[in-house]
Amino acid sequence: MKARYFFIIFILLISGCKKQVGNASGDDANMLTEKQILEIANKAAISSDFYSEGMTPYYDVGNKRWDSIWAQFKKGNPADPSIKVYEKILVGRCYQAVLYKHDVPMIDGSFWLFVDNKTGEIIFLSWGL
Repeated sequence: MKARYFFIIFILLISGCKKQVGNASGDDANMLTEKQILEIANKAAISSDFYSEGMTPYYDVGNKRWDSIWAQFKKGNPADPSIKVYEKILVGRCYQAVLYKHDVPMIDGSFWLFVDNKTGEIIFLSWGL
């Protein structure tokens, strides 16, 4: 198990990923800003089938909220096959999570968009977590 965590940390280190997107100075010069990521995510969200009028984007600083939800999901559903899918797509990637939801919970739920911190590519859209 320790080897697995070492491998994940090693991949993150060599990829040059920083958990939090800061200003565009120093090591963060090639990272997108929060504003840029939100602009990219909003375009993708609005064109998706999951977006509905009145949803608000929440930039997940440091991906802390996503990390917490993901850890709880894996702990509560260790045999769920979607875990491997998420890990194949996200582990080792330098991304920023953005949550879309209504301020007052509604039946159409919420979804997450994952944006590559360097290229602006939409890596993944996750509905239901």
